[in-house]
Amino acid sequence: MRPNDEELLLAAFRAACEGPFFPDWEFATLMSFTRDDLRTLAARWPVVADENQLDLAINSVIGNLTGYPHGRTDELRRFIDSEPSVLAELLQRWRAGNSPLPHSLSLMVASGWEDQPLEQAIETYFRDIEILGKTTVPGTDSTQALDDAGDDGGLVLWLTQAVNSGRPGEAEQAWPIILELVARAPSDVALGMIGAGPLEDLARRHGSRFALHLLERTASDPRFRLAMRHVWFIESPDWPRERLEALRGAPA
Repeated sequence: MRPNDEELLLAAFRAACEGPFFPDWEFATLMSFTRDDLRTLAARWPVVADENQLDLAINSVIGNLTGYPHGRTDELRRFIDSEPSVLAELLQRWRAGNSPLPHSLSLMVASGWEDQPLEQAIETYFRDIEILGKTTVPGTDSTQALDDAGDDGGLVLWLTQAVNSGRPGEAEQAWPIILELVARAPSDVALGMIGAGPLEDLARRHGSRFALHLLERTASDPRFRLAMRHVWFIESPDWPRERLEALRGAPA
C-alpha cells in the first residue's frame, strides 16, 4: 500500500460506519459485518488480529462505497476529502496483490467449508444468514453470534470473496453454488438475502459475463426471479439491465 493509503482506508471505514450511505436493515448483508464490527476493526488499526477479516472488510467497504447506488457522492467526497475514484484505484491495487495479505484463494481454503459435504455447507449457510440477519438489531455482534452458534461463516465468506475479489474462474465456481442456494432456500426471506448478497455481487461485478445466464434463469425460474427482485443494479452499458428488470418486475 502507498503511504497515504492507510489514511484513505480509515476514511472509507468511517464513511461506511458513520455516513448515510447504507441502510441499517441491509448493512450486515452488504458488508458481512455490523457497523460495530467495522468500528472495532478501524479502532484497532493498525493492529490486525485476523488478516482474512481485514481483506473481507476492505473489499466490502470500498466495493460498496463505489458500487452501491447510495446516490450520495457529494457526501462521500466530504468523508474522504477526495474524489471517489481514488477509492476504486485503492481497491484495484489491493486486489492486484500490492499487499502482503492473502486473497480469496487462501481464504477459500482457510474457511474450511470445502471439508464439509455440500449438503452440510448449504444447511450451515442458511443458518449463518439467519444469524447475520439478526445483527441489524443494535448491540448484536455478528462474529460472536456465529461463534455462539458454532458456525464460522465459511460458505458465506467464500462466496463474498469469490464473487467480489476472486481470482480468475472463481465467479464461475460460485455460480452453480448460488443456483443451488436459490433452489434450496427455505423461505422468501432467505431468497431475498441471497439476492441482496451473492447474487447482487455477481450481477454488479460480472454482469456482462453472466448476462445470458441471468436472463434465462430470471425468465424460467420463479424462485430465482424473486431473488433477483432484491438485486440493486449499477449503471452498465455492456449488459442488458433493462431486459432483466422487465423480467424480474419491480425491485423489492
